[in-house]
This record gives sequence, structure tokens and C-alpha cells, in this order.
Amino acid sequence: MAKIYSKEKLPKRIEGYSIYPLNDDVIIRANSGFTSDGVKNDPKYELTRHNASEFGRVSSLCKIMRLSLMGILPKNSGRGVSNLLVKKMKSVVFSDRRSLRGNRRLCKAFLNEMALREMIGYDFNPNYSLPHVLKKNFTLNGLGCLILNDLNFADSFLFPEKSNCIGIRLHHLDFDFVTGESSLSSSGWLFFEKDSTITDFIIDLAYPAALKGVLFSLAELQFFVFEDGFVPLVDDVGKIVTVLGCSNTLKVQA
Repeated sequence: MAKIYSKEKLPKRIEGYSIYPLNDDVIIRANSGFTSDGVKNDPKYELTRHNASEFGRVSSLCKIMRLSLMGILPKNSGRGVSNLLVKKMKSVVFSDRRSLRGNRRLCKAFLNEMALREMIGYDFNPNYSLPHVLKKNFTLNGLGCLILNDLNFADSFLFPEKSNCIGIRLHHLDFDFVTGESSLSSSGWLFFEKDSTITDFIIDLAYPAALKGVLFSLAELQFFVFEDGFVPLVDDVGKIVTVLGCSNTLKVQA
């Protein structure tokens, strides 16, 4: 690297060198690394191009999936929710064992039982998740309804200041990883006081009659304040959205 001086305005680049100011001096140094043209055309970056194409498709589908869950996912953790979901789906796409690297697809990955199992228990909020010891207290029956069993809310959850109750909803999201189309059905809110205990409580929401893609069954938990009515906390960073079930076929049991 050389130091140069000039009273005239210098160009930013001269052939294979870059020129830039540094304090009161001007620095010139040889270009290094890779160029955008090289990444697009150089054979040694072929793997990089494949990875970029594959993960670009994954990221696009994750964005569509988040939009389909608008109003359910926490707003105050938006960037974290986005990054965590992309990271998870990048892991899931490896379950597509039939396609070559760079051409793997989530729609094919979810044909694999391993990918479906990997999503069960996934928490969308990186800042607040359903405690692992409580996952057994949130179960789906054969019809798709949520059963809450042996829950003491004060002992089970860390309630934010001013919150005195918790609301729970159940959702079934049918998401097509080929087209990006989705269908969402949701139960109403069920509210429980902080000091309450429940056993064998059912939130009724049956599975959809038909399935076009992958079915995600989600539990949504949010903290509320009850005064004249149930008011959600302004800061929803403590909202829990967790995957209770994931399937590519409907196995409805009476």
C-alpha cells in the first residue's frame, strides 16, 4: 500500500487500484477479494451461486409465511422473528435429500418426516418461548383441538409487570411451499387469570376439511391487563407463538 499526494481531484479507481481519502492523506491500494461479475460468472464461485439461489427461495417463502401470520407474530421482535425463521427453514431444507445442492426445495423437504418433526416445538419469538417443561401440557387431540392440562399460570409463566391474565388462541395454518398460498383458521381468545389453575380445558378448532400444503398448528399466548376489559400489553415482546403440530396429511381421528 502506498501513500500519495495531489492537489487535483483524483478518480476513485485507476485500473486495478482503488483510491480513497484517509484523514488528510489519500491512499491507493490494489483491489482484492471478489467482484460482483466474478461471483456471477467465475466457475470457482459456482457453489456460492447455488447457495444464494437456494437460500434466496427459502427467505422469500419465509417472508410470505410471516405475512400469512400477521397479527399473530410479535411486532416488537420483528427482525428477530424474521432471522430466526429463515435460519430454521435453511436447516429444514436440508431434508430434501433427492435434489442436488442449490436446487433443494422446502416443498420437497416437508415430504420427509424428519422435517415435520423438526418443526414441532419451534418457537417463532426469539425472546420468549414456551418453556420446554410445559410443552406436554399443550397437546392436540385427533380432531385438531387444543387440550390444556394441569396448568397453574402463576407458576408456569413469568408475567410482566401490570399483567394479571393471559390469553390463548389456537391456529391452523395450511401453507403451500410451492405456490406460497396459505389458509388460516383461528379460534377466539380464551382468557385466564394469573392465579388460576386449569385441567383438561379444550380450545375447540377442528382441522381444515382439506389440505393443500403443510399444516402447522400453532398456540399463541399473550399477556393482558384486565380492567374494564381485556387489554393486551403494548409491548408484545413476551408473546409466545409455538408450533404444536406439523403434518403434510390430514389424519383426523374421531
